[in-house]
Amino acid sequence: MDLLTQVTATGLLTVTAMAHLGRIHKVFELTCHFRVQYFLAALVCVLAALARGSWGWATAAAITLVINLSTIIPYYGHKSCEAASATNPAKLKILLINVHHGNSHPAACLAVLNRELPNVIVAQEINQTWADALSSLTTKYSFCEVLPREDGAGIGIYSQFPYSFLPTSAPETDIRPCILLKLEVGESRISLLALHPRAPIRPGHFEKRNALLAWAGAQMQQLEPPNICIGDLNCSPWSPYYWDLLRTANLLDARTGFGLFPSWPTFLGFRVFMIPIDHCLVSPDVYAMSLRTGERIGSDHLPLIVELLLPNREYT
Repeated sequence: MDLLTQVTATGLLTVTAMAHLGRIHKVFELTCHFRVQYFLAALVCVLAALARGSWGWATAAAITLVINLSTIIPYYGHKSCEAASATNPAKLKILLINVHHGNSHPAACLAVLNRELPNVIVAQEINQTWADALSSLTTKYSFCEVLPREDGAGIGIYSQFPYSFLPTSAPETDIRPCILLKLEVGESRISLLALHPRAPIRPGHFEKRNALLAWAGAQMQQLEPPNICIGDLNCSPWSPYYWDLLRTANLLDARTGFGLFPSWPTFLGFRVFMIPIDHCLVSPDVYAMSLRTGERIGSDHLPLIVELLLPNREYT
């Protein structure tokens, strides 16, 4: 038991240190996504070491615990209420859903959408089969743009509100399209960018994911707020490339104040093993009233459901 505690404490310290080196190599960046798991494992390690009277190893595990806890706490802290105090703010409910292109249960997906009744649906991994399966949504969502692609690259937006498209020149735009539009919600106008970068596993995909995130940051920086950037970003809130996007675009994570709400992968069963890679990012003048994940739909992702208050101002 002492040896197991020592090996565990050493391993946790090692991966926690590696998590700060994400810009050096993708292997290091991959270690940054499991902060909650490191924290929980360190907590068990501390208790086990204390029970055995191993004060030195308890201290080592406690250091790991504190470092990882410091990255988790901000998502349960204070929320800004600037937009909430605006006069007659417009309300917008968005549901982000990665359907998984191999998922053969569209009925479960449609049941969730019909229960939640969001104003806007951002659907990802849409292939032609899924585009056909979701075609019934057009009876409730008059404004749609569906760009089916194979191998998880397709995307679609279903909106109850009218919109106009904004020009984009995203990397891999034909193979892996993004959607950028100006949404009209009552008297408010808000820019919305939906994107789905590649998973950073296969050769070259780490660089392609980072290039698309960097492009998104530069694109959003040029837009006058209010703005929303939403999608399965294939990175957690602890990735340095995620923070580059937030800083460049002057965006905030809508989950702040509500918790992490991990969304992937559902096949691990318990949410404690999952990580948050589905994101809704908003400009500081947009107020998140609520954020949560939905029920399982047969995909490897849980839906992300966000309710927002938009400043009641018009933009050109």
